[in-house]
Amino acid sequence: LFCLAKRQVSGYDDYKYWAAAVKSLIARNGYEAPYTTFIASYGDYPQDLPLLLWWFERIGGFWQEHLLYAGFMIFGMSFLIPMCKNLWIGKNWAKNKCFCFCSVFLFSILIYSVNTSYTRFGISLEPDRVMSLIYAGILLSVVSEDKYDLFSYLRLSLYMIAIILMKSIGFIWAIFAFFFFIAFKFCRKIKINLSDFTAIIVPLLVLGGWNLFCILTNRKAYLTQNMMN
Repeated sequence: LFCLAKRQVSGYDDYKYWAAAVKSLIARNGYEAPYTTFIASYGDYPQDLPLLLWWFERIGGFWQEHLLYAGFMIFGMSFLIPMCKNLWIGKNWAKNKCFCFCSVFLFSILIYSVNTSYTRFGISLEPDRVMSLIYAGILLSVVSEDKYDLFSYLRLSLYMIAIILMKSIGFIWAIFAFFFFIAFKFCRKIKINLSDFTAIIVPLLVLGGWNLFCILTNRKAYLTQNMMN
């Protein structure tokens, strides 16, 4: 919060959607009624990140631009935590120099990229960096399992739900991650069951639920409308 205290909204994409979507949620006190969204051109865009940043803004009690970036950074870093279990090696500090260096480097990059407004890498609230961390979490959860149980499928489903609701292209990321999951089991000669497909079916049902909500409330993006026409 200290590093981002003077951070203000900057960049075309923030003004056009990512920050505007959060401000719309605040002004309307939640999801908008039909035809009343501030950004009608992106009405059916997934609301994962804007909703989370809206909750973070409520901590401040009123609209504060730097809280958008603080929430974005904390949200992104939260996906690094599950990876620590697989990177830390025993209790020997010498063996974990690489882990410590990588951790400090990643956290520094995240802080810098969110705090700066002078580079394309850190100019926006676009969730591409967070999506890459989620995708890495999916791949790591797949390769670190020796056997798959209910918790494994639940974890994969939650990861994929997060990435699908992050951005409209997220469902493609989830499908590729699922293909990796099946290919990994096949290469390791692990039996592929019908239950494996729940890892992708549940996220797609969640995405279908969001799209149904958008249809019922007439929330349509201009790209969706053009495709329908």
